[in-house]
Amino acid sequence: MTGIFVDLHLPVVGFVDVLLLPHDAERWPAPETVTQFEIWWMDDRPQIRLKPVDPAYLRDDFDKWAMRLQGAK
Repeated sequence: MTGIFVDLHLPVVGFVDVLLLPHDAERWPAPETVTQFEIWWMDDRPQIRLKPVDPAYLRDDFDKWAMRLQGAK
């Protein structure tokens, strides 16, 4: 899986999957960027999956993509 790791200052790491980020990697948060995320999901891995709150760091078609994802369940 590809994406970015986020320091949460917790015993677990945060991870933002490439599927949630803009297609243009130039728009991804740069190292040391301080921004907000929401929890996308958690499971038994020692990792919290995160979704960017700032739309500048979120894929452009997120709403449409998320609706297709929900329809697939």
